[in-house]
Amino acid sequence: MPTASSRSERPALTRDAIVAKAVEIADAEGLDAVSIRRLAADLPARPMSLYNHITDKQELVGLMLDRIIDEGLIGDALSPDWREAMRQIARSARAAAERHPWLTIGLGATRAQRESFHRHHEESLRALAGLRASDADKRRLLLAVDSFTWGHVAMEAARRSEALAAMQIPDDGFEVGLEWILAGAAAALGEPPL
Repeated sequence: MPTASSRSERPALTRDAIVAKAVEIADAEGLDAVSIRRLAADLPARPMSLYNHITDKQELVGLMLDRIIDEGLIGDALSPDWREAMRQIARSARAAAERHPWLTIGLGATRAQRESFHRHHEESLRALAGLRASDADKRRLLLAVDSFTWGHVAMEAARRSEALAAMQIPDDGFEVGLEWILAGAAAALGEPPL
């Protein structure tokens, strides 16, 4: 039985510490390696004590996604030029996904609308403030850029698997594809070319 002194030596268990450890495990071993039992062993804590901070793995994955999506936000460094701002957002999201290869699986696994998704969407709309287009067209452009970004990340992850290792994706495929999307949007919306 733990003594009072051994309990006091343990760092305080917080939701943030649980999420940070879950991200660390997922980064190293994949999302399937994250479990309450594994987290409890690594933290160290009793498995049931984690439920004081999270309700289940679904909530945990959502909190992990929040952390990573927020990590990709640009904030005050967002360019006033809509094209450059969209490049910043797409590159940052891609970089976050490369640092956390489980991210696309996590996005597919979550059923709840996340506040981080809303923050990403709001930042993306702010990026397009200078674009002369309807709100609907701005949302279409956001969907195109996000779909391209996450699709490219998924293709790169698939290429790392043994089954698709021979798939050839040009090194500049992401940058060229992103430029095509932005140039096509500019042309369709009557924006001057660069």
